Amino acid sequence: MNLDVITKGLGLDARHYVKPAARKSPAQPHTWFISDGRGTRYVAKFAVGSGSAAALVRNEIAFYNAAHTTSGAEEIAAALPKLMRTGDLAAGPYLVLEYCAGLGAQRWIVRAMLRGRFQRVLDWQAGALGWLAKLQACEPLRTALGIAEGEVVCHNDFNHFNIIGEDGAIKVVDWENWSAGPSRFTDALHTLAGPTFAMGAGQFAAAWQSDTPYRQGALRLLEPFLDGRDWRESMTEYLEFQRALLGDKAPEVAAKFEQAAKEWAVA
Repeated sequence: MNLDVITKGLGLDARHYVKPAARKSPAQPHTWFISDGRGTRYVAKFAVGSGSAAALVRNEIAFYNAAHTTSGAEEIAAALPKLMRTGDLAAGPYLVLEYCAGLGAQRWIVRAMLRGRFQRVLDWQAGALGWLAKLQACEPLRTALGIAEGEVVCHNDFNHFNIIGEDGAIKVVDWENWSAGPSRFTDALHTLAGPTFAMGAGQFAAAWQSDTPYRQGALRLLEPFLDGRDWRESMTEYLEFQRALLGDKAPEVAAKFEQAAKEWAVA
């Protein structure tokens, strides 16, 4: 892949780039950080030889285009990276995003959980869910994306790895898997359960199958997204949804959700 073509017109030397991590499966796009030699400035995603990866890139482009050009969605767009360039090469589609600097919760959230600092985690999650509620209620964006009445925009990976910043100044990244869905709680549960999954399958069970201080606070945050549904039944649906979503895109992660679903079913 010729990164000079992808970064054409952005005013930087594309020789400075780094691949941050291996793909979880060939079904995912390639991701590179591009630097000007002094620091990262852009994120490039591109698909090479994979129809599934190409579909994810195009799906992400569609969301960013709608969010950044829809009147009435400015508050939503402010929490998203800017879309700098898109295009199609012989190998597949690509997009270039601004790189969003800031403290990612993945650097501290699991450590805080292990140390019992639950309020710190819950405060951060409350801010993220506040933005999620605004996203779900944004009628102009839903119209622009062609989402039917009774459904909401779903990020489908709304966890601490994809949310940068806090205290009302966040950036939400990685919109490859966004879709429309009927359940407001799916993204909210992913945010709340994410840190417990990151600690391990056993910790997920311990945090959610007994009346822990973390679960008490998390359920208070989850309540507005349940629309009167039972939270335990919602957890069952959420675990199965994630397992199916990640099946061929990230098989190792999907297996963790499958195991969690089995444990949840017998609890």
